[in-house]
This record gives sequence, C-alpha cells and structure tokens, in this order.
Amino acid sequence: QFLTTFAEGPQSFSMHASHIERCAIASLEVTACEPFRIQRVSREFLRLFGFAREEITGRTLRLICGPVSGVKTLAAMILNSSQGKESKGLICLYASTGKKMLLRVHSKPNWSLKICKLRMVLSDAEPVEDACEFENYPSAIISALVPFQIVHVNRAFQQNFSLSLDA
Repeated sequence: QFLTTFAEGPQSFSMHASHIERCAIASLEVTACEPFRIQRVSREFLRLFGFAREEITGRTLRLICGPVSGVKTLAAMILNSSQGKESKGLICLYASTGKKMLLRVHSKPNWSLKICKLRMVLSDAEPVEDACEFENYPSAIISALVPFQIVHVNRAFQQNFSLSLDA
C-alpha cells in the first residue's frame, strides 16, 4: 500500500528544486525480452540514477533493481510492451549509490515490439509503514476512495482522541 503526502506552508528553494527533480522524466529503452538489456538512456536518467552512459548501456535492468524492486511487476510491464500494450505502475529502483527510489513507471512499446521504452518520474508516494513512523505525533491514514474511511491510526492518535485501542 502506498499513500501520497502533501507539503503545506511556504515553499523554500530546496522544496522547489525537489519538485523540479520529481517532475523530470527519465527514460530508458530496454530489449522487450529477458534479460532486458539497456539499449539507450536519457540524460535525465543518468542524472537521476548517477550512472555514466558507458556504465549502464548494454547491462541488464538488474543493475538498478534491488531487494524491494518488484522485479516480476517490472518484467510483466516490459513483456506487455512486446505485445503492443502500455503499462503503468509504481516501481522501486536503485541509484548507483544504492539509494532506493520509488518511481512512477510507464512502459510503452516501440513500432517493432522488440524494444520497450520506460519513462519514469520520482513518486511522492511512500509505504504506509513509513508514513506511520512518527509514533509520538498523532496520525491517521484515510483512504482516497469514497467513502474516505480511516484505514489506520497510530497509538498517539488513539490516546489523543481517547479511542479504545481495540476499536
């Protein structure tokens, strides 16, 4: 499960720079069959992931995958492109430094169906567990779907609003 967080208040320059980075579209082209070899990468991809073009071209996608990458989901998105279908999803990939990044990924086939183009932007979604990390601060997670039900509250929220821990 993922949720989107929103910042409030005056935006500082650093928040603005972060927003610009989050909106930059990184792209790469990979073979549409395993082992998914990287054929081309954009400058934005190189900047975001911290690789030099010669370090990544010709390598497999495993280079940017890690323990929580959802490799099966990514593979399914690429294989769908070999059948002429587009896919979208949230995928966790890793920079050259090992930094974990959650990205919104859009896979798109090219005209020959032998190459898949992956376009990606940083996502502001975060795992629900991470969103509840601040146990001393009352917090609640509310579904974005109608009827907007409360999905989770932390202990501080329950105590602050005198709710039963069993509720």
